[in-house]
Amino acid sequence: MYSTAWYRIYLLTPYTPICAQAPRVAVEVVQGMCSAGIKLLWPHCEDPFQGIVDQTKAMFDSLVSLGELAEKLRLQQTGETEGVPVEEQHRELLELALAVKPNRKARYRVLVALVPRIGVKALLAKAPGLALSVLEAMRDQSVGSGAGALLEMMMRADSDASWWLQPVLQTLTEGDTKLRYGLCNYALPTIARVVPGGITALLLALQQMPDTHVHTLSEVGGQVSNLWAMTAVIKVARKWGASVSSMNKYVFIHIYIYIHIYVRVSLFVPPPCLPHPPFHKKKSCVACVV
Repeated sequence: MYSTAWYRIYLLTPYTPICAQAPRVAVEVVQGMCSAGIKLLWPHCEDPFQGIVDQTKAMFDSLVSLGELAEKLRLQQTGETEGVPVEEQHRELLELALAVKPNRKARYRVLVALVPRIGVKALLAKAPGLALSVLEAMRDQSVGSGAGALLEMMMRADSDASWWLQPVLQTLTEGDTKLRYGLCNYALPTIARVVPGGITALLLALQQMPDTHVHTLSEVGGQVSNLWAMTAVIKVARKWGASVSSMNKYVFIHIYIYIHIYVRVSLFVPPPCLPHPPFHKKKSCVACVV
């Protein structure tokens, strides 16, 4: 009975658009809400409770959308046809994220929300060393997942190798064990999953890198770094199903040469012109190396 009565009242009531009843909202009010929201959320990005930290990402997304709404209101109220650049709309939040150190979680939460709006090229124009900084932050387990999420977001927005290839090569060939572990967990799987042909481009670039001539044990480090980089890339490619079949033969030959030189220099194996040791001794030597 009540539903029928309300339906009759609805039919008798003249229709008035909601937008005509709504009061005009000043742009300054929306901009003030954005600034207040940033100040409120920012301290909680470093909260010890992971659940609270995870919720800040969705809230930062809402703040970014609110900032875009403020710009639309400004254009509507002023009658202007061209708005300010996107990076200028989110300047306060962007400068706040880039100003903190790479070991802060807040940096990555905010940048993940901004990358789809600003774009990779505009972001790197603001912070040219950001790609290298994100990769180097992966040595720290407390922010490794956040740095990996930011790298994935950047690669999904722009997979051009011109901005990520050289920083990845630089960090891959470093001797930092923690950094290697982080790259294998976050950077290389992201390249294999997100970037079409990324593994192929990475392997080609590693093959073209100049090799250090090995004469003494102190010079082995450069070749071992390249050896580790290529084997790590191939291992990740196989795990994630990336296509490297067109160059596997050349890569494996290159790796075999590296292993051959490294084993001979480090273990002082006699040159091939001398008599070979018995089979059982050769087998035990190889087993030790493996």
